[in-house]
Amino acid sequence: MPSCWVKMLKGDSAKINLIPFNPCQGTRYEGSDWDQIEKSPNIFSTPGYSSPVRTPRGRDILAACAS
Repeated sequence: MPSCWVKMLKGDSAKINLIPFNPCQGTRYEGSDWDQIEKSPNIFSTPGYSSPVRTPRGRDILAACAS
């Protein structure tokens, strides 16, 4: 999937903010493990795009609301 984004951005200047997914009840999606998250910027930085990983926030909110 990320390589198709690199192709789509070809020729444009862009900064890609990578935001880790916060898992929540009722969704089939899961957050990636931290090792995978740390590898993700390389996909975009190799062709020259800035791609910082944003600090995950809010992971504790669902736990606080679910009780």
